[in-house]
Amino acid sequence: MTKQLFWIPVIILLLLAGCTENVTNYYNNLETNGRVIGYVHGVVTDANTNARLDSVDVQWAVNGELMTTFTNNLGYYTISQLPPGYYEVTFFGHNNYAISRSMVTIPRLEELFVDDMPTEEDFDYSVTEDIDLYRLNAGATGMVYAQEDDDKEVDPDHHDFHIATRVTVIADFRELDISPDEYLTLTDMNGAFEFSNLPAATGANRVYFRTMPFADTSGSYATQEIGTNGLVYNGSKIIKDIFCEIDVPDPFVISNNIDNRDFGIDDNLVLTFSKQMVPTSFDITLETGERTEQIGFEATWSNNITLTINPYVTLQHNETYRLELDGLSQDDHRYNEVFEIDTEPGIEYVHSNIQEIESEDLRDFPINSNIEVTFNLPVNLNHPHSDFSLYDCVGTHDDTSDDILVSTAITVSGDAMTVILNPDYNLEYGTLYRQHFDVYPTSATADTDKDSGDIWFWTVSNETLPAQVTGLERVSGHGPYDYNRTDFWFMWNSVVNADHYLIFAKDNDKNTDLVHIGTVDADDHLDVIEMAEPVILPEQFDVFDDDAIQTPFADGVDVLFYVAAENEIGIGPYSNIAYGSDWQVPTLTGTTQTGGGGSADQTGEDAADILVTFYFSEYMDAETALNISVLEDGGDDEYVIPTSRIDYEWSSDRTFVIFTLHVPADANAAGDKLIITNFKDSSLNNATAETSHTLW
Repeated sequence: MTKQLFWIPVIILLLLAGCTENVTNYYNNLETNGRVIGYVHGVVTDANTNARLDSVDVQWAVNGELMTTFTNNLGYYTISQLPPGYYEVTFFGHNNYAISRSMVTIPRLEELFVDDMPTEEDFDYSVTEDIDLYRLNAGATGMVYAQEDDDKEVDPDHHDFHIATRVTVIADFRELDISPDEYLTLTDMNGAFEFSNLPAATGANRVYFRTMPFADTSGSYATQEIGTNGLVYNGSKIIKDIFCEIDVPDPFVISNNIDNRDFGIDDNLVLTFSKQMVPTSFDITLETGERTEQIGFEATWSNNITLTINPYVTLQHNETYRLELDGLSQDDHRYNEVFEIDTEPGIEYVHSNIQEIESEDLRDFPINSNIEVTFNLPVNLNHPHSDFSLYDCVGTHDDTSDDILVSTAITVSGDAMTVILNPDYNLEYGTLYRQHFDVYPTSATADTDKDSGDIWFWTVSNETLPAQVTGLERVSGHGPYDYNRTDFWFMWNSVVNADHYLIFAKDNDKNTDLVHIGTVDADDHLDVIEMAEPVILPEQFDVFDDDAIQTPFADGVDVLFYVAAENEIGIGPYSNIAYGSDWQVPTLTGTTQTGGGGSADQTGEDAADILVTFYFSEYMDAETALNISVLEDGGDDEYVIPTSRIDYEWSSDRTFVIFTLHVPADANAAGDKLIITNFKDSSLNNATAETSHTLW
């Protein structure tokens, strides 16, 4: 029975860099930097068959909350509304697939070199991430042998080896980002091992089979490994024999307290070796991860096996340190290794009720509500440098010198992780406020763990939301919609008390949620707003990601457009829908004829196949049955190619179709006309009523 070594999929969300001033860094430049909204989409396929996989569970995390979606019947998935950060996206296929994962980055505006975007605009950033899943239907068999005597030179034909029983063999899929990535079994009494239900790795990936260290009456054996290019899909592969030589093992660390990502900042580093070492031979270096600063320490040994390193200073939270060890064992074998040590996370801002979206001010906070700010650790309000202050903003985000302190009562929740500010009086309508915090955890023994930040928010205005936009329609004169149309002009009735208008779009394919695609300034002097410049659909509106052009309307996909007015109170109701579809009929761009020695006239010749190709201006529908006929119009007036002797096949991109006409020996079809009707494009628009080609 094959056993599996599981690792638990962990989705890590790293939205903020460092534990100090993390919120401040995201908000200080809000007036000029706008915000990035990330989108991740792609196709999930079977790695071996390329079949698109339906109902695959796609998971990620935002602000510590696990989110999920599923692929559709075409294998597509879409993740939207992601703030900047690093995301681990995990793909759970059906039970007969290994789990896959992918790391995705949504950059900040400054990383995109965008430094002049107005506050009211968003920057849409799209990532295409196609994923392969590996079916658990592959097997592997092989043999393990052990050396008889380490004093003799190894026989190249391995006659001095015996079968190795009860040896642990691991199938290692480290070149695939899957879970689990290791599977194990044992050799039987004949030295044979067998795996079943392994991931069906393709030939492009190496799969490694290695033995675990073992011993028998002949001696001790170290790890031995061989590799192979992929496995057999829905079958079993014979692996080359594994020959294990007797080995005097090098020393290694059998246990330590530094491998996890939560090393305590006040803890000692403790490592236990596999054999006795020579302490005086060791060079030990402890330094920061960037190797910019060495850390002083005291090193002590217990029984020449366990090494304890006591740093002279307290380490920092959320930091990586580098430990390098170099020395000898008492049997004169060298040990050299570098460890990376990640310290435990410090206190960090998580969320609040005065901020809905990262890097964006809340616009409608009630004037009589408490302010709640939540952190990942219990908060120490009694710390001498703790500060939770609320300010009435007189200046801007960049100038807080004249902000006015608002008197509040400050308490914490029962778990001490949420700080509650209760203003002594109702806040003012339509006013910008700033909540500042310097926070320390209750677990801190010194000032080494601190988080600071400023969060701006607006109170609700005593004005009203804009009314619903009406009369949304296309502006005429800009040509018909076709499968690859991406620019659009609209007009609509003006709305009073609107500061500007937001244009949204969604489709019936991958973008089922509304996507903000443009903004138009309001003009109170106009009864009708007509766009002077087009709005452009972003690249995420693309039915076929793997072609060279953006095709929002291919395969019958419709795009729905909406407009909503916005002012400082918020966004008004969405308008009526303006539909976008592929309304343009396909165009025949030409025909060619090949085969049959260059002619459909086979008089005096053997039977031949004539190939007639029809080329089109866009993607066509290959599922619609074509009506085929041949009109006698020349050549042998007593012979017409019957439709039963005509076949056709579409190209892979569906932009041309090839008809094969089987002309018998000594027949003349030249001058006859091949007539085809019922051509449709991928959106099922009919081509011209009749398409024909005169054979020659």
